[in-house]
Parts: sequence; structure tokens; C-alpha cells
Amino acid sequence: MTYKYLLKYDTILTKIGEITLPDVIHAQYNPDRFAEWERHCACLNMDKLNMEYSPHVSCLRGGNDYELLQMSYGHNAQYASNREVKLFHLRDSIAKKGVCERPMLLEAPRVKNRFNAGMEIYEGHHRIACCIALGIKCICNVYRWEGI
Repeated sequence: MTYKYLLKYDTILTKIGEITLPDVIHAQYNPDRFAEWERHCACLNMDKLNMEYSPHVSCLRGGNDYELLQMSYGHNAQYASNREVKLFHLRDSIAKKGVCERPMLLEAPRVKNRFNAGMEIYEGHHRIACCIALGIKCICNVYRWEGI
């Protein structure tokens, strides 16, 4: 879907363009979950929100246990296992068909933080993780967050 203005989760977004997935893209900062993300992140430096080092990409490349991240967020083992299976199914689908729905990026972080001053993912971090793991450069829609 392509909208100039988009109302989602009571948030107004203005579409400002489209770009090819940049070499460095950051996950959205969530202060409530950041400590767990950081614990499962494969990055030792300040670039902790870089999706290249995310638990998602690491899992898709045969690394960390994505289930543990989900359980650290308070989900039960069955839910966490299902999420991991869905992530691998999504990767396989993207490998065969490409990205069917464009990820949404914000031109600047919604929550100011020391880990990211550039664009961040608003929606589609699983799709982006799959693209990074597969080496695919998908097209993303870029939005400006206008507030609530």
C-alpha cells in the first residue's frame, strides 16, 4: 500500500519517498525492551540497533537462539518457538518470491536515543532481517512521523 498520509496505531505518518534498503538500518528503539535486545545482540560497540547485528539476523544465519529473546520478553516457549519458525518461513518466502510488502522506515527515530540518529524501521523488521540475511536489497517506503 502506498499512502501520502497514513494513520496507524493512532500515529500520523507522511510518506516522503522510497529508497533501496541502506547498508546500515536501525531497529526502532524500545526503552522497555532494550536491555533484553542488548543482551541478545551480536554487537559489542555503540551500534547496538544496527539490524546487521540483531538477534533476528543472527538466528537466520545459524547463530543465537531467537526463542530466548522472545522468552526474555515474557512469551512462553511455544509462542517463542512458533515465532522462530515463522521467521524462517518468511525468509524462505522472500528468497523465492521477493518482498511482497515494503518495509516502512522513519526518516528519524521516534524516540531520541544515543544508538541511532538516522533512519529507523517503523514496520517490517522481520522482512528486513530476512533481506539482510539473504543479501537482498529491497525497496522501502520512507515516512516522517507527524505525532499522535
